[in-house]
Amino acid sequence: MILALIAVFSFVFNIGNIRTGFSAPAGANITCAQSGNWNSTSTWTGGVVPTSADVVTISDGRTVTVNATDAACSSITLGGTGTGAGSITFASSGSPVLTVTNNISTSTGTGISTITLVSGATLSANSIVNGGAHTNLTCDFSTGTVIYSSSGSTTIFAATYDNLTIAAGSNKKTLAGTTTVTGTLTISSGALIQSSFTLDLKGNFINNSTFSGGTGTTIFDNNSAQTISGSGPWGPITQTFYNLYINNSSGVTLSAPVSVSHTLVLESGILTLGSNKLTVTGMIYVVGSATSYIETNSTGVLEMTASHSTGTVFPIGDGYNPITIQPATADATFDVSVSDGVTDKLGAAISSHSVGVTWKVVLTSGSAQNVTVTPEWFSGDELTSFSRATSYVASRTTSPTGTWGPLSVAGAASGSNPYTQSGTISSMALSTNYYIGVGDNVGALPVTLISFEANYENNQVNLNWATASEINNHYFEIERSTDGQIWQGISKIDGHGNSTEQQDYSYTDDLAGIVPAGDIYYRLHQVDFNGAATYSMIRSVSVNAPAPSSSITVYPNPTSRELNVNWNSEDNGNAMLRIVNISGATLYSENVTGIGTMHKQLDLSAYKSGTYFVQIVTDKNTNSQTVIKK
Repeated sequence: MILALIAVFSFVFNIGNIRTGFSAPAGANITCAQSGNWNSTSTWTGGVVPTSADVVTISDGRTVTVNATDAACSSITLGGTGTGAGSITFASSGSPVLTVTNNISTSTGTGISTITLVSGATLSANSIVNGGAHTNLTCDFSTGTVIYSSSGSTTIFAATYDNLTIAAGSNKKTLAGTTTVTGTLTISSGALIQSSFTLDLKGNFINNSTFSGGTGTTIFDNNSAQTISGSGPWGPITQTFYNLYINNSSGVTLSAPVSVSHTLVLESGILTLGSNKLTVTGMIYVVGSATSYIETNSTGVLEMTASHSTGTVFPIGDGYNPITIQPATADATFDVSVSDGVTDKLGAAISSHSVGVTWKVVLTSGSAQNVTVTPEWFSGDELTSFSRATSYVASRTTSPTGTWGPLSVAGAASGSNPYTQSGTISSMALSTNYYIGVGDNVGALPVTLISFEANYENNQVNLNWATASEINNHYFEIERSTDGQIWQGISKIDGHGNSTEQQDYSYTDDLAGIVPAGDIYYRLHQVDFNGAATYSMIRSVSVNAPAPSSSITVYPNPTSRELNVNWNSEDNGNAMLRIVNISGATLYSENVTGIGTMHKQLDLSAYKSGTYFVQIVTDKNTNSQTVIKK
């Protein structure tokens, strides 16, 4: 009885070693015995279901259907030495998964083997190869997900994929031919090497590791919106393409910076930058129209080199508003963007006599030189009463506030919807923001005043000012004040109308016998031909008091009617009592004689409100006192 039990236990132990109905020893060679499901023992010779360490062969026209979420093996060979082929397919339900640690390959036979994914299925392998030729393997990956895993640097089977994922660890996966991805291409680790082949993407591109465009062309080609994204431990990763081709009427959006080293082709659809930079070191070809351009809808910019010989079009817009840039002497690189709306020097929105678009141009590389800019706009961009016939280009270096300065003399715009106008930035500075706008000579873009100085010497104030440019400038009126509050015009100087060169102006204000000692204030009142006007900054000088031979007091001051004047006369000579306005004109005069304390009451009721000077004039000097008439 004991011997019988020992024999039974020995039989069970041996069956366990054979693993019939279970699994083979690690690294076993397992062959498909008949077509069937992966997890069915009848499918495999010896009734052994493969595990992750096993080497699998499927041949003789047999098909294995992956019907489990944990199907795995070390490698798979499809087909034999003759015409017999082997095929893998996936169950249509249950989201089956097959993980192949190493390669799926075909044999040297002539049979045509196949791999067919279904929706929701996942195939993960190091590579899918056939001696590098792929002539006797047909793969249908149009649904499901294929993952190229981390075991070695190998090639990507040239096929149409639904979802393609590169999870190669530190290894490289290289395209073996033209590859199409209809779903999402994801590079989660390792590197995808495009080589010289075409990568046609109809879904999203996500690169969280490394993508090398080689000399290949990447096409974004669909009718549904696509995105380009990717990030690493320190933030977004710059996605670098060799040739980038945009052909998507619904548009492509950047969620990471993008660099194109050779050619960007915009055939159809809008490439939206968001907050990301698009750098193109080669050429941009716009095959489409105003519906195919680069949208700078946020802080993102287009960086590109402009040709000094022919100029370069930057096909940008928030809406389509390209700008052509042409350096004068040498090629240079610029960051360019555009936004809707335009503001005046105080930051308020301009609603008329302008194009409602602002371009931003920054010289990022190259020498300081003259740069001609030619913005383009459509009639729909024009604000109320804008005149194309008298339009001009203007710039400033701050925004949304800052004074606009014209870059050209007003003239007729070129083109017919779209329209263009050109202007030149003199000695454009490196790394400086230049904001570009288009106005007309009826608008309110003011004269650019670059200096205004006032200097007092020997009873005279020398006023000097200069403009960098002028549009529609009729004249300057010089105004004077003794308190900085009440102003009176003292002279007019004609402007230069329209000018893009520096203009210098001067005026001498003779104060002898006009104003008393103290601070005197000056400002410029600039007036356009259409009556629009602006004021300059205020300048002040300190006037020295003369040595008096008599003193003068006035009261009440300010006054609305009577004014009492007291003064001390030290001799019995003739003197003159007079009232002078701030322009120096005498409004009242009377000869007075006497010695000692003198008094006179004057009636100012007929005088306008303002600043006046009551003066006692003798042969020796003029003594003056300021009076405010209410």
